[in-house]
Amino acid sequence: TNWNYTRSSTYYGVRLNYLDLPLLIGTTWGRKLQISANAGFGFSYLVRGLEVAQVYERGADPLFKTPLDQPLLSSSRMDWGIHGNVNLSYPLGKGSLILSMRYYQGWREVGLDFSSVLRIRSRSVNVGYVFGMGKG
Repeated sequence: TNWNYTRSSTYYGVRLNYLDLPLLIGTTWGRKLQISANAGFGFSYLVRGLEVAQVYERGADPLFKTPLDQPLLSSSRMDWGIHGNVNLSYPLGKGSLILSMRYYQGWREVGLDFSSVLRIRSRSVNVGYVFGMGKG
């Protein structure tokens, strides 16, 4: 999760790395091309926070990267919210080609010392290949 703002020619950002534990229920449609959808509730735990500032020019090295203070983050390490994903799966060779799209919306405010209210939100798109490891 990133929170960013720009002042004059300097970019400031906060990167928060969470470990997610979703509890999902879902369904699947189709035979050859399978579409599956899952939705549910989940928990997230803040593993690491990093504050970044860099000159607002493409390719510039960061001016500094410092971990956020532990007391600043300790009150908001746990988050909970809603998870959802949609997957497309197509058999290819001995496995399946997968396209997965995922969304998470946190319900808890992040306790950083900034003027705006922050809530965790993440979106991801993944492509992969799944194959069996056993006899079959």
